[in-house]
Parts: sequence; C-alpha cells; structure tokens
Amino acid sequence: MPGNTKTALIDREGLGLFQRAVTRDLGWIFREQTVVDQGIDGHVEIADEDGRGTGRLIAVQIKTGRSYFRRVKGGWAFYYNETKRRLWMGHALPVMVVFVDLETDGIYWQRIHPSVERRTGKRYSVTVPEHQTLSTAAEPWLLAASGVEQRAVERYESNLELLPPPVRRLLEDKSADRLQRALVAQHLAEGRTNPSGTAQALISTRPLWMQASNAWPWRALASFCSHHDAMAESSAAWEIAAEDGGDQAGSRLAAAAANIAAVDRARAAELLEEARPRGGAEVVAAVVEAILEVPEGDPSPWRIDAVLAAAGAEANTNSTVQHFLTDQALQSDDLPRAARHAERALALEPDDAAAMSKVALICARRAETAEAQAGDLARAAELLQAAVDQRRQWSGETRGLLALLARVLMIRGQFGAVLNMLLPAPLGTANADEADDPVLRRLALTAAHGSGDSELVASIEAAMTASVEDRIARLRLGLLELPSAEAEALWSAHLSRARADHDGEAAVMATHRLAASGVDATAQLDELIRAGALPPGTDRLPRAIATFRRNTAEGLSLLRSLSTEDPAAAEQLVHALVEAGRPDEAIAASASAAQRFRSPRFLTLHALLVFQHAKPERADRALQAALQAEDRPAERVELATRLADIAARAQDWARAESTLAQVVADQTPPPDGVVWNLVRAQLNSGGEARAAATVTRHQPKVRSEEEATLWAQAMASVAWDDELAERAIELASDFADKAQLVTFLLSHLVTATRGTIHENDGEYSDDDPDPLPDPPDDRPVVRGDLHRRAFELLGTLYEAHGDATGMRILSTASPEDLFSQVEAIVRRPDETDLTALADQIARAQLPAGMLALSIGRSYTSALVQRSARLLVAVAVADDEHQAEVDAARLSAGRPAVVDISTLLVLSQLTDADAVSGQVAELILALPAHHDVLRAALQARTLAGSFGSLGSSAAAGSLTFYERNEEHYQFVRDRTAAVEALARRCSIRPVGPTSVFGDNSERARAVPWLAAIDVAAQEGLPLWCDDLAVRRLARGAGVPSFSTMAMAEVLRDTRLESAHTPDEIDAVVDATAKTVRELHSEFVVDLPLTEEQLLDQAEADGWIPAAAGLALERPSWWGWQQDPVGLLMNRLYPAVREAAPVQLPNWQRAAMLGAVRAQQTPAEQRQALANLALLGWELEPTLDDLVEGFRTARQLATALGDVGDPLEVLPAAHTVLAENGITRSDQVVQQLIARLQAEAGEATV
Repeated sequence: MPGNTKTALIDREGLGLFQRAVTRDLGWIFREQTVVDQGIDGHVEIADEDGRGTGRLIAVQIKTGRSYFRRVKGGWAFYYNETKRRLWMGHALPVMVVFVDLETDGIYWQRIHPSVERRTGKRYSVTVPEHQTLSTAAEPWLLAASGVEQRAVERYESNLELLPPPVRRLLEDKSADRLQRALVAQHLAEGRTNPSGTAQALISTRPLWMQASNAWPWRALASFCSHHDAMAESSAAWEIAAEDGGDQAGSRLAAAAANIAAVDRARAAELLEEARPRGGAEVVAAVVEAILEVPEGDPSPWRIDAVLAAAGAEANTNSTVQHFLTDQALQSDDLPRAARHAERALALEPDDAAAMSKVALICARRAETAEAQAGDLARAAELLQAAVDQRRQWSGETRGLLALLARVLMIRGQFGAVLNMLLPAPLGTANADEADDPVLRRLALTAAHGSGDSELVASIEAAMTASVEDRIARLRLGLLELPSAEAEALWSAHLSRARADHDGEAAVMATHRLAASGVDATAQLDELIRAGALPPGTDRLPRAIATFRRNTAEGLSLLRSLSTEDPAAAEQLVHALVEAGRPDEAIAASASAAQRFRSPRFLTLHALLVFQHAKPERADRALQAALQAEDRPAERVELATRLADIAARAQDWARAESTLAQVVADQTPPPDGVVWNLVRAQLNSGGEARAAATVTRHQPKVRSEEEATLWAQAMASVAWDDELAERAIELASDFADKAQLVTFLLSHLVTATRGTIHENDGEYSDDDPDPLPDPPDDRPVVRGDLHRRAFELLGTLYEAHGDATGMRILSTASPEDLFSQVEAIVRRPDETDLTALADQIARAQLPAGMLALSIGRSYTSALVQRSARLLVAVAVADDEHQAEVDAARLSAGRPAVVDISTLLVLSQLTDADAVSGQVAELILALPAHHDVLRAALQARTLAGSFGSLGSSAAAGSLTFYERNEEHYQFVRDRTAAVEALARRCSIRPVGPTSVFGDNSERARAVPWLAAIDVAAQEGLPLWCDDLAVRRLARGAGVPSFSTMAMAEVLRDTRLESAHTPDEIDAVVDATAKTVRELHSEFVVDLPLTEEQLLDQAEADGWIPAAAGLALERPSWWGWQQDPVGLLMNRLYPAVREAAPVQLPNWQRAAMLGAVRAQQTPAEQRQALANLALLGWELEPTLDDLVEGFRTARQLATALGDVGDPLEVLPAAHTVLAENGITRSDQVVQQLIARLQAEAGEATV
C-alpha cells in the first residue's frame, strides 16, 4: 500500500477514535473540517445536558501515531514551525493539539498557548502530558470555550487592582503560568463581594486551574479570605495548600491553625498538632499556642516568651511576631510598647490595611493620654483614610475603620470630611452597606450637627429608628428634648445594653453622661473592668464628676488628685473651675496640665481661657503659642479666629488676614465661617481682588445677611458672567427683606453687565432708530433674561420698601464745626441748593467732598467728573501757604497720608513721580480705598457718569450737563489713573477712636474725614489738595499740605543742585509746567499769568472751564493789577472771535469772582452792577446789558444778603465814567425801565 494512502487510513482511524470519545465520554459534538486543511482538523462544540449545541467551540489539530511526537519525561513533545504558530496563535478559537495513540487507544491533549510553549531553535514545541487524557478535558475545554480565559487575560491588570496587596503580589509572581494567574485573579476579583461563597465553591470543586506547583493559587485564596475576615475558609485553603506543600506543609498548617483559632479553638489545636512534626512552623505555632493557652473570655495578656524564643534574632523583621506583640501590648494596656511593635509591623508591610489600622488605633488612644505625641490624631486620620480607601477598592470590610476614622476626624473638627465618607452619593462616597449601618448613621448625624447643616441633620434624623442607641444619639446632640428623669432613664438603659454587649466604650460614655447629671453609676463598670473590657481605674473620673455635681469642694479635690495622672481629669478640672466661677484657677490649671502632659490640647484650652478672661496682649501671646503647637483643624480654626479677632479690634486687618489665610490653606475644605472671616479681613485691608478669589475658590455657603453682603462686596470687584449674575439673583431672592443688600446686588447686575437681546424680543429690538450714539460699552455680557429678572425684583423691592430719603446739608460750616453738619445725603438736590453748596466750596468753607455726599456719589467720582468744577487747593494767604510749604518740607523722606484729591492731581502731572517721591510712602485710608474702587467700578460700568455740574448764565445757577461718548472715555481714563495710584498706596484702616469724637462711626465712612483720622492715629502729615479739608485737619492737630506746596519743595531742592543758567531755566520751566497742568485740572488759586489764563481758555475750547474757574476765584482779582482791562482788552475779544455764544458765561464767571473778592454785601452788590453795566463790548447793546443784569441779580439772589444790583446802577454809571467808560443816560434809563418791568411781571 502506498505510503500516503496508509497514512490517510491511520489518520481516519485516529479521527474516528477521537470522534467517538468526544461523543461518548464528553457528551459533546465533533464536526470534521473537510475543506482545505489549514492546520485545523475539526471543531468540538460544547453541548448542554440535553445534547444541544451551545455555540461554544474548540478547534482541534488531531495527530494519530507517535511519529508526530517525541517522547519526553512525563509526556510527548509536539513541534511546529512559525507558519503553524501564527495560524494557531491567531485563531479566533482556542486550539488544542490531540495525540491519538493507536497502540493503546489513548487520547491525550495540550493547548497551543504561549503559557505552555517553548522555543527550540527555529521551531516551537508544547508538551502533551501523559496524564492529560481526553477524560480530563471537560473542565479546561469548557473554560477555554466559554471565553473566560480570554476575558481573564484581558482584565488581568484591572482585576489585580481589586485584590488586597498581599494577594496581588502572589498573582504577580512571574514564575507562575500567566493564564492561570489571570484565571485566579478573575475569580477572586469577581467574587470579592461574596468572599466566603467564592472560597467555598473553589474549595469544594478544586478546579484544575487552581492546581499548581507550590500551591500558590490556594495560598492566594487563603490570603484573600483572611483579608475579607473569612477565617474558616482561609484556614481550609491553607490546609489544601499544605497537601502538596513539601517542606512548607508545616508552616501552612500552622497558618491554618492561626486563622481558625478565633472561630474554632479545637480545630486550631488539631491543626497545630499536625503542623509541629512537619517542621518549619515554630514561630506561627508559638503564636497559636500562646493564644490557646489563655481561656476564651479571659482578659489576661498572652505569654510572649515562647514566641520570642522561636523567632530569635528575626523577631523584629517578622511581621507575624510584631502583630502578635502589638496585640499583646494592647491587652496589657501598654500603649508605648504597642506603638513600637505596630510601627515595626507597618514598616515591614507598608500597604497592609490591618497594620495601618492598628497604628491608627494606637495613635487615637494615645492622643487622649499623658503619652500623647504631637500629630497623633493627624497620623491616625491619615492611616485610617488610607486603610478605608484600600479596603473600598477591594470590597473589604470598612465599617469599623470608618467608625474610628469618623471619631478621630470629629475630634479634629473635620465634619465635612466625615460626611463625605459616611453619606451615599451624591452627598458622599459611602457604599450601600456603609450608608445603611446604624452606627455610621449616628456618626453622620453628629457630623451634620457639628457642621451646622440643619437640613442635612433633619434628613439623617428622619432615617433613624426608636432604638435606645438612636435616641441616645439625638439626645446627646440636643435633638431630642426629654425631662431630666427620662434622660437619666435613657442613659441607664444605654448603660445596661452596653454591659450586656460588653461594649466598654459605650458603657464609659453612659457613665460619664449620668455623672454629669450627678448620678454615680460607676459600680456598673466593675464587671467590665474585671472582664478586661475596661482598664482598671476607669470608674474614678466619672465618680469624681458625679461628686462635683453634689459637692463642689469635694469634687474639685477628687479632680485635682486625678488631674496629675489623667489628661481627661485635668480637662474636667479646668471646666469645673470655670463653672465654679474661678477662671484664674482654671487658667492656672490649664497651664499646669499643658506643662505636665505636653499636649497641645491644653495649650489651646489655656489660650481660649486667657482670651475670655485676660487682657488682649496676654491672650495674643497665649493664642500664638497654642496655634504653633496645635494640629487639630477645628482647634486651629478657633485659635486663628480668636487671634484674628484681636487683630481686627486693633484694626490690624493685614495680620487678621494672614492668620486666617494660613488656617484656610491648611483645611480641605475650610469651614465656611472661617472663609467669611478671611473675606472680611481682606475687604478691610483693601484686598477686594483677594476677597473675590477667596470666595471663588472656596465657594462658602451664604447663610446670613452679613455673609451675603460680604459676597456682594467681594464679587463686585470682578467681571460678572451668567453664573455670578444668577447667584446674585438667588441671594436677592433669599434675602428679599433686606432692601439695601438686594438693591446693591441687583443694581450692580444691571449696571455692571450687558444683557443679550432675544431674537424675538421686539421691545429691545436693535432695528429701532437710536437718536443718541452709544458710548463705548465693554461690560461683560450676560443673558438678557437675567437682566429682566433683576428689574422685576427691583420693582417688587420698590413696592415693598418705597423710596428712601435723607436730610440736606443746609448751612456753611467752619473747620471747627463742619463735621457736625454732615447729617445726611440726598438723592436729587434742587439746583438752588447745589449752587449755594458750590459757592461755599468755592470759598473753601466746605470741602469739595460735600457735594459728593449731597448727590449720593463717590468722592472720587465727584472729583474726576468735576462735579464741583474746582479744587480749592492752594492757600491764598501768604502765611498759610508758607506754613503748608514748611509742612511739605518736613514731610520729605517720611510717610504721608494722601487724600483722593491728591491722587487725582498727581495722576495727571508729568512730574508726578518726582513730586510723590519726596515722601517715603503714600498711605491711603481704607474708606478712601473703597471709594476709589467704587468709582472705578462705576466708571467701568457707566453707572457713575451722571454728568457734570457747571455754570450756566441762561439758567442762572449751577446745572448738571449730560456727557457724550468723549466724556465717558474721559471719566474712565481719569478714574483708572486714580485707581492705579491708589493701588500703589499702603492701606490703613481707621482706628477705633476718632478726632471727631462722637461722630467717629460716620467719619470712617467719609473718605476725606477718614484720611484725617488715619493721619492723626499714625502721627503723619496729610497730603491733600482741598484747602477746606486741610484746614479741618489742622484744626484737629494734623499738619497738612498741597501738591503745589510739595512742588515748591521739589523746585527749591532742584534749584539747590542747579549750577548753570540752563539748569536753572529747566527748573523754572518744569515748575511752570506743573502750574499749567494743575490749572488744567481745575486746581485754582494758582499764580497764573495772563498768557497762561488765555492759553487755558483756548485749550478749553473757549468754554469757561478751568480758565473760567480762575476768574471765579477772589485770589485772581487780588493778584491782577487791571483785571477789568484784561477782560475787556484781551479775554472778551478773544471769546467774541472764537465762541461768541460763550460771552454771557464768561461774564458770569467774572461776576462771581469779583463778588467773592469783596468783603461786604454793599461792595459785592456794587461789583455785580459795575460788571453788568460794563458788558462784554465797548459799546454793548441794550439787550446784552439787560442779560448781564439778569445774571447779576440771579447771582445776588443765590449768594444771599447781597441785595439787588439794580439799586446801585447809578453808582455803577458813575464808576465807569470815572474810568473813561461812558454809558448814556438814555441807555441807563431804558435799562432800568426794562428790568423794573421784568421785576413787576415776576411779582404779579
């Protein structure tokens, strides 16, 4: 028979044997692949119990006869080339090579897989084990066909993350089969929420993929179970691992005994007997024997000598020994030793959650003892958080750890962190089991109460039951009000339950609560003390507390005795002394405890007592010392708040801010109250931008009107978007009954932002013609509906609260009594009152800031927009001016308090840096700083552009003029310049006392008065360009000077160093330039030449602005040799040629200056008549003369007590004639007739 035919027959025979075996032995379906052989002979389909195919397939390569294989130890080697390898490794189905031995009818198999493959030169091979017959294929083939293997491999890395670190390390061992490691990881990861059930299934079925050399899968399962507290299953897994453990069998049986000892002491003893003869279990066996030696329920500590002897020199490097010694030290109530061994165990296994929790427990307990160390609570919280995070990752038990962590964090005042851990999503991170645990729910209730969140308290309380424990939790927090007898009964019931459950912690708490009510229940602790559930002496402190309630003196004696050894007793002694009305003794006792126990808690207690009962200086020192040592966040907050309070009372807002900022930075998240205190300090130290950043970063809740006001003040300094606008509307709705707050919020919204226009909103259509050009508007854009809602709320507010009004400033004030007349501000003053007020300002009888008060605007805005049109900056009297120059000279090189008027002037001087550099530091009063920022905000939002107050001959009074686009830009630029200078100044708050006596509160709200107060409290001069303010300052004992005075000091300094004519000319030119620039800024009473006056008039467009103000000043009339000649020969002709319509206005300015230069009403009346009859032409028309007299009479009426200029018209006729200016008698008579007729008509 030909060779190929014979081979084909052999292959057919082998295929038939395989098909029968699959059908008969496995109950599955084989389908031969009859098409072109691509290295796959057929497919095996897994069938269900009824023989129906499941669609899960295995690809098979069938080789019949030993010629395809080479005999090796334990089986046969099968070789294949690179081509076959790529085919099989890349196949969509798992591929099995099947060896059919016709000599024995045996069928053997192996999977083609990288985990069993080896490279042999240019070929590859796998070993077909002789024990791996087809009868063993059911489980692994079913597993391979299910896709579990593929998923296990794909998810291997992610599955490892779901397992405890020791288990993970076993599964990362590269010496083990990767597929097997992936399968074990998959099953353990998927079974982590039911560890006992998962382990029991594996132990009962013992799948093939759990079999491996060194039994590492069973060791992994044992570790997995012990970490999940499934100790019986862990022990069983260790027993299986010991079956093929070789020389490790003894240690594995000992591990099984150790894990079962807590639940089955008899079985632990049996396993220990098995382990001893096997060897290698000396240390673990000694540990188990030490545990079993002590009868169950006996609190006696374990013996350690045998364990130490077994461990020998390796005791310190053996984690099992260190855990044992830790537990034994805790039994012995030896915290220092327990801490030492626990730290060693953690160092040996840094990622072991059990080691973390033991160190954390010891730190938490030690923090309440005399052995407390700095950072104990912080370290406990850190380790417990790490342990909880880890256990949550692999679904381990967390509730006990969470309870301890919650208590530690609440001691530290971190209520928000507790709530985040104990509440379910979206409020927190707790899983369902954690959120439903009654112990954790009670702790969450305590944290919610501590955080001040009443809504959350109510929500948690609603989920609580009527159990004794839940009622106790509510009673402790004051959420359950009971008569004292019922409260005592409830605590007694709680104590009884704790005793029955051997819950020492709960029993102690109940005993202390009863003691606080004067009930001594300490006898009920005896049984727990004898049983070892509580350490000896636990009953002494509650007994002393109960005694104090009945007998103060005896109770204090007992507390003093205990306080030398028990920190809790020392703290109770301090509180008892305070309650007994002996604060000095309490302060001394807290200081003694701090020294004795070296605990920050007593430093904190001492500092708080000193703050309450001692002087601020002593309190400041004590608080600072405590803050340096204290690490508990809540206590740090309280200490910092008290320190900031002391600083605030001293008006040291910079220190208050730095103190609070450090505490806020230390907390995540910081308490809302502390954040608001920080915002308040930042606002009071001139840090509006910092305050806004603080609010934006921490988003503190707004619960009161004060906090809403702080929010508004801080956020007004930043550009608003939709989110901020919506928040403002929310606050306006929440505090709808607070009219001033709501008005500020909503008016800022509608003025500081622009609303978008809805496409279909015809009311705001852009298609409507706009007769006026829009000013530049770079305000941020928000949704239009937010503007509409704001206007609706403003309308509702107006309906509810009406239009608030105030009183007016009615009379002139001298520097001595000026402030007493600043009584109120008005919304819409009438023009006559404004005229009179402006006249008083022009006479330097009132500061220019009085007009700002009257029109309800910021002082800065009033100055920038020339609302009063001038700054009476320079003293006319030589002696007064010289005194100011002297004051300026003495201020050189020293700090000076600066008024906003000076910031305005300096902002426009070319030589500003040189002038301002004469002083060491510019200091701005905090109210002035706020005023500048307010004006800057108004300028940016166009809200401050209310026009300008100016002269009008037609109206006969001061008039508000609306401004155009150019003016808007002018206001913005000037205000920005003032703001830039203000930001270069140091900020000082106004102190608690004022030079203005009873009016100190009001003075702190007025920028120019605040400047005087700050100068007085700092002992510094005032740099101000308002003569009235300077006079007021000098009346209060504060030296003051103007920019012109400081410019003269600079001039003199420069002249001293000038040596050449050119250098001297340069100094003179620079001074003249400064004078011109001051004049252009409406600074008056400057020594102007005729040319400077005319140049300024031309620069003003021949409108009587800055140059017109010079005419209005009495000083100008006093300095000029021939003022009338200048008017008639130079000024009026120039105006007539350039802007004749302005001639009446220039005449009015001249009349006002001439009147002010006179002393008596008769002289003033005559001056008005003279200028009116003079007119503005050499030969004026009758109409022009009539208009001039109308202006004269209007000014006389406005100034008061001047009389009618018409009465002295004949005298004016004579005065003009004497000076060569003739007016015919006929003109005079006609003029009198016209004016009398007008007067008569007006009288009718």
